[in-house]
Amino acid sequence: MKVSGYKIADEPAPGAMAHLAVNPLWPFIAVMFGGVWLSWSWFLFNGFAVGSPTRRREWFMVVGGLAVCALLVAGLSFVVSRGMIAEQYVKYLLLLLVVWKLGVTYVLYSLQGHSIAIYEYYGGVLKNGIYVIVAAFFISPKVLAAMPAFFRMMMS
Repeated sequence: MKVSGYKIADEPAPGAMAHLAVNPLWPFIAVMFGGVWLSWSWFLFNGFAVGSPTRRREWFMVVGGLAVCALLVAGLSFVVSRGMIAEQYVKYLLLLLVVWKLGVTYVLYSLQGHSIAIYEYYGGVLKNGIYVIVAAFFISPKVLAAMPAFFRMMMS
């Protein structure tokens, strides 16, 4: 069924890439197997493809999420380099970064769920994202290894 035929007055129409859209669960899982670099960019692509009315909020969450990740990594690096915290407790501080990334990912998942539901209601067909997840499991370590250490901590 062709989806581009529907138009809701207060929502953007699906784009030309709508046939590549997936359930937001797949980008949510991607943060665990591929990292933030894959998950958050996949959310942005998905929102663009289905014409999500929350695209601006999604972009804001990604940009803000990356900014806070950068601040957390810089702050943690500063605290560790100054010896302000014992080395045995660093792993607990790193949990702040993990919790932040998962929190932003969950907000993106929640924002996009409504748009995807409307897309499906009007006949849109979603792709299965498992192939990207499996590929990410093998490709992500190489992608992250190519990044500088600061960005690797942010994007993993």
